[in-house]
Amino acid sequence: MNKINQLLEHLNISQVFIAGQIPTDMISFCEENPEKVSGIGLIGTTEIYSSPFKSHGHRTIIISSNKGITHSAASNLKSDIPEVRNLELKDYEILPWTDIALDRASELVEGLTTFFLGLNCNETTIHKATSEGKIDDIYYTIKGVGPPLVLLPFMLSAAQWDPVIEELSKSFTVIVASGPSLGFIPTLEGRASLPTYKSMFSTLLSFMEVPNNGKLLELGCGTGALCRQAIKLRPDLAVTGADINKYLLNGAYQLAEIEDIKVNTYFNCPNISKDEYAGPGEFNITFSDATKMPFPDNFFDAVYSVTVLEECDANRALKEIYRVVKPGGSIGVVVRAIDMPQWLDLSVDDELWRKIIIPPQLISPSGVADKSLYSRVARANFKNLVMFPYLFSATRKADPKIYDWYLRRVYQPLIDMEKAELDAAKNQASEEDGLIYSQPLHCCVGWK
Repeated sequence: MNKINQLLEHLNISQVFIAGQIPTDMISFCEENPEKVSGIGLIGTTEIYSSPFKSHGHRTIIISSNKGITHSAASNLKSDIPEVRNLELKDYEILPWTDIALDRASELVEGLTTFFLGLNCNETTIHKATSEGKIDDIYYTIKGVGPPLVLLPFMLSAAQWDPVIEELSKSFTVIVASGPSLGFIPTLEGRASLPTYKSMFSTLLSFMEVPNNGKLLELGCGTGALCRQAIKLRPDLAVTGADINKYLLNGAYQLAEIEDIKVNTYFNCPNISKDEYAGPGEFNITFSDATKMPFPDNFFDAVYSVTVLEECDANRALKEIYRVVKPGGSIGVVVRAIDMPQWLDLSVDDELWRKIIIPPQLISPSGVADKSLYSRVARANFKNLVMFPYLFSATRKADPKIYDWYLRRVYQPLIDMEKAELDAAKNQASEEDGLIYSQPLHCCVGWK
């Protein structure tokens, strides 16, 4: 049973509006339960397969930027399904980590409310005694009155839907759904489980030479996938994960509990004392900005960060890392490499695949995603640097879901003729299990 329908059956709801950023959260529900779909809101979506939404065109609104990758995604969807309504936000680019519900709250609320209330919904209101609950691995909270509106997670937004829930609840019964199966969590977990990605991390940790019974910090831990790997590789360490995204931190807590790892949460601790974070084999979770951490000076024996410095002020984050690591302690930093070729390869001899270059990764203006990482780490006063590029890969045979996520990012910008060729090559490769995605990284280890 798909997750959204499972939630609706649990709540005894026959029809809903649904909104989110990641189409894969909705696809099974839209395809398998079309009679339960009153309306669909796609918010800041960066890539879309249009076919699951064709029968819902007149009931779908896509809210996008008027430039950039979300604009391209909206234009492509409108081209395939002309009935789709498109609301463009002027002078605002939606990126994976953008807090659209905070930055453009009134436009988001007005756009969804006006569109959805113009559609028919058989379920005019719901009556539920509890305001929160859990079914399987889906957590939910309920607030408001009116036709039900299910809100699915944003990709990497720290604020998620929180800034607009109060206003939306005046017109809808708002059901906020979360959990390890929704949002960006499955993608982050899938990437971390790739053999070549695990190998990259174990190599990084080995180079860092963390002392026995030391305290280790991951800055930007997301779902805690690498923290859990660190605990398994080095059960003598007290591992801490820090992130600014509470949605991902909640997922990290839930996933660690599933693996029977002892978890300590410090979500509301502005300052951490030296007496805390000391349990070997335990996972400590903290809410923290990468550029302003709640830890004392010289607190950790080692600190690492993987694919995070692309999305924040990299130089300020490196200064904070320097501050919190002990003298003689080590650090490891990994970023995506947009200055190295990124490609798809397969056993099928097809010229199209050899000419496709994946678009550059989205980075913030002050982020780093190239070989300047190495000079930045040196300027932050770290010594004895170990610098190495790395290439991890995803194969369709090993993990179709994570491979397909990478594939969609290539597929979206292609012109129609190339899409047809790509489909043919993809189908042939699927039969032969020959499809491979490769992603280069820059990795750097240093000492204070």
